[in-house]
Amino acid sequence: MQHRRCVWLAALTAAALTCAADAAPVDTRYWTLTPYRVRVLIAVDARSLPSKTLADRVAEHITERTDAAIGPIWKLTAEPLAGAARVEALTGHSPERLLALARGGDQPADKLMMVTIRELPTGVTVTAVECDPLLEMQGRPQTTQSGGLADAAETAFALVCRVFSPVALLEVDREKGDEATLIIRGSQLPTRIGAPDWLKPGDVMQPILRRTNREGELAEDGIQPVPWTFMVIRGA
Repeated sequence: MQHRRCVWLAALTAAALTCAADAAPVDTRYWTLTPYRVRVLIAVDARSLPSKTLADRVAEHITERTDAAIGPIWKLTAEPLAGAARVEALTGHSPERLLALARGGDQPADKLMMVTIRELPTGVTVTAVECDPLLEMQGRPQTTQSGGLADAAETAFALVCRVFSPVALLEVDREKGDEATLIIRGSQLPTRIGAPDWLKPGDVMQPILRRTNREGELAEDGIQPVPWTFMVIRGA
């Protein structure tokens, strides 16, 4: 059973206005037509691997595979890291550093994926971790072993898909307090045949309360998981 993260935005859903009485609901008509800005950073251990060549190849492959297998729900950029940035990534980022990277640049990312590739005595391993700046959360790093250098790019793409967590708005049924409707970001955008099925009946989502003020700025301690509460997806 997979655990996904659902966002319960006080400024966006009438159901949450009791938690933020001053927050006016925002028009959510375009939420289902809004793609994710996904930024993938790739660091290769250059002590034993051709760092620049492999990182460039992985970045190009992830970009091409996203267009072919996922479609417009992801507006993806993939960037190989070099120099100090590459060394920092291989050493390990703190959650605060990942958030800063996600928010940096000309267009802040909705999802930052950090991918590291290493050659160990047991073979080539690929690790990916997701950072979500909207929820100020970092997912659990996941590692898999590639069949070799030739397979590293496809392994990295598959792992990026695996660590991705979709985000939804929560509309609670006031008459049935134990039921809610999920409005999934980008769900009305066209998808490719065979695209990853990130949400399926039986998956578990974690409600998160995100409170903002009238200007849309995050309130103090404005991101709070709803304690002892999970949402089980029943179907469309």
